[in-house]
Amino acid sequence: MTGRLLLNLSEDDKPKHFTAIIYFKDKPSLYFKDYRKFGRLYYYDSLDYINTKLGVEPLSKSFTREWLFKNLQNYKRQLKPLLLDQGFIAGLGNIYVDEALWFAKLHPQQIGSSVNRKKSNVLHAAIQRLLQTAIDNQGTTIINFYFGEGEKGNFREQLQVFGRQNKNCPHCETIIKKIRVAQRGTHICPRCQHL
Repeated sequence: MTGRLLLNLSEDDKPKHFTAIIYFKDKPSLYFKDYRKFGRLYYYDSLDYINTKLGVEPLSKSFTREWLFKNLQNYKRQLKPLLLDQGFIAGLGNIYVDEALWFAKLHPQQIGSSVNRKKSNVLHAAIQRLLQTAIDNQGTTIINFYFGEGEKGNFREQLQVFGRQNKNCPHCETIIKKIRVAQRGTHICPRCQHL
């Protein structure tokens, strides 16, 4: 989503943009800057509670092709909201779901249990490849994502479908459309990702 963790404030920072400030005994403080107020801050003594709420980590050994196929078969939900569900797979956001579904040539409204093994395997590979490439490029800066000391992520230049509505699909030259799925802006190629 949006938001940043900062150790230092600039002269341009305004208090209304901060969701939380954590004061440490031995200084410095940690500031959570969140323009859109989507972020949340929780304090727990252990990660056990959070780990019970999160799905499989997509870059872990637990996220296998077999795991994905088997678990897709258990859901009669549309692919887009299922993949965005952090209790199913942790860490996938809107950008990466659109990109992965495009690579796998799956429509975001297709029902999870209807995905065959071949398409599931392609989706698995796409998810892992996209996430690793995004990490290698320090993330995807669209609006205001920054890391470190204000550096932007470079993965935006490699996006194939997200944010490219009214442009040609890199696979087939069909015009990319932006639709709504589960109340989220969703980018598809109508030809490659027919329902």
